[in-house]
Amino acid sequence: MSHQPTARGFTMVETVLATLLVGTVLISTLSLVGPVMRTTELAQQQIIAQRLADELVDEIASQPFVDPSSSDSEDTLAPNTGERTSVRADFDDVDDYNGWIGFPPKEKDGTTKSGLTKWARQVKVEHVLAADLTTSSVSATGVKRIRVQVVRNGTLLAEEIIIRTSAWDDMRSGK
Repeated sequence: MSHQPTARGFTMVETVLATLLVGTVLISTLSLVGPVMRTTELAQQQIIAQRLADELVDEIASQPFVDPSSSDSEDTLAPNTGERTSVRADFDDVDDYNGWIGFPPKEKDGTTKSGLTKWARQVKVEHVLAADLTTSSVSATGVKRIRVQVVRNGTLLAEEIIIRTSAWDDMRSGK
């Protein structure tokens, strides 16, 4: 008569230990995945924010240093009298953007950009000293610092600063 080995199953203790081991590994893995997912989401938001900032900076940089249709001096850091402040399509110089906030972000023609309801773009234009571009001036200096910020839910995700000079406009126009 041959002797057949008997099949042995898991004992209750082995099952409990295996379940605890698998559960611990799963919890550890999930605790690592959460921060990675949040980091990935933040990186994606920063890419979107940078694109929004770049787009607006390019638009502003293409504008003249001073209003081409006004005799106002370059001291006025706001739309001139009679210019609408809420419609970017009407902006005709860099000063018109000072204090402008787009919530949610819109195209220049006023069309709302889809999927960005919690986002905002804001612009600050100020006179700065030519010798120290970090120092603001209350009067015209021939140099303006333009700061574009993009925020989502109140969190700053992108900021871009450009410097514009009256000399640049003079050079472009051949003066």
